[in-house]
Amino acid sequence: MRTEATPHNSCCLGVNNLKGYSNDKTARRTICQCIEQAAPTYKGIDYSLISGLPQKCGVSVKLPAVSPRRKEKSKCSAIE
Repeated sequence: MRTEATPHNSCCLGVNNLKGYSNDKTARRTICQCIEQAAPTYKGIDYSLISGLPQKCGVSVKLPAVSPRRKEKSKCSAIE
């Protein structure tokens, strides 16, 4: 949540698990779609902070910038 200075440990564990999949374009698109679909189920998600999670968790992985689908078109297909 935005009010926390650092992400919860379970969040960082999830980000760390993505590390092995983020080198492939298709996998990055799938990760993006998964985040877009799952994030709305959690109240208080600040989408602008999602791509910064790896750095806050000390993990070297690139997460795509995502936004809630209901507000704008998905950006996942544009991921390279």
